[in-house]
Amino acid sequence: MKISMKKILAVLTAMLMVCALAGCGGDDTKGNSNNNQQAEGPSAYELYTQAEQKMNDLETAEYNLNIAMNINAEGQSMDMTMGGNMKQVKTGEGDADFDLAFNMNMDMSAMGQGSMDVNMYYTNGYLYYDMGELGQMKAAMDIETAEEQMNTEGMAELEESWIKESSVDGNTIHLLVDGTKMSEYVGVAADSLQGLPEDAMTIGDVTIDLTTDAEGMPTTYRMVLPITVSAEGQTMTMNMDMTMDIVATEGVVIEFPEGMDSWMEVDASQLQ
Repeated sequence: MKISMKKILAVLTAMLMVCALAGCGGDDTKGNSNNNQQAEGPSAYELYTQAEQKMNDLETAEYNLNIAMNINAEGQSMDMTMGGNMKQVKTGEGDADFDLAFNMNMDMSAMGQGSMDVNMYYTNGYLYYDMGELGQMKAAMDIETAEEQMNTEGMAELEESWIKESSVDGNTIHLLVDGTKMSEYVGVAADSLQGLPEDAMTIGDVTIDLTTDAEGMPTTYRMVLPITVSAEGQTMTMNMDMTMDIVATEGVVIEFPEGMDSWMEVDASQLQ
């Protein structure tokens, strides 16, 4: 059976929820690559990890997210785009005292369909999931699980041994990352789809460009992932270009929909 374009959409949707701007953490073993060592000052990898820590330390932030994808399969080619907004707001003194919001629109005109909205909110120990015409649901969960569901982790966590090339140009850090080190995260998405084995997806070398301000705080984060899916004797290729702009680190306000208390309560497993 050939891989249909509907299957491609299913793969993309699952994959995005797993790896798009997710924290791709590995083991704790650090490599000693000389490729990212600068003549003076911190290396590109050190600057990247410092910027990542600054982002992780933010209590309040707002991000704009844009994803462009080119997909080729069965002699067909199509482009898809996504745009969204993520917010986090500190609500108390505890480490888990945050409100979160994730709102995204997927343009599916290339599939002969309209657009699809995904709206997720976390507040007061509940994840709220607005599925549009399919209804609204909520589930009790801790913030760590909610962050995994909403993919609010921010920049990818990298091991130094993954870096194949690196450079620093002013306030922009450029990294070329071994994509095979990230394949296990894409494999999680593939494994969740009927008919696709865990090793169906592979990632080529990943390009990351990170721009910071004068204090080393990230302002723009771009990741380009070339992805190949092989199954049932067919192959499709995808090039995913994701850009995240940090637009605010203070004064951020989340506007929750009215009537969320009346949304249908389900077990957390149903939102995974």
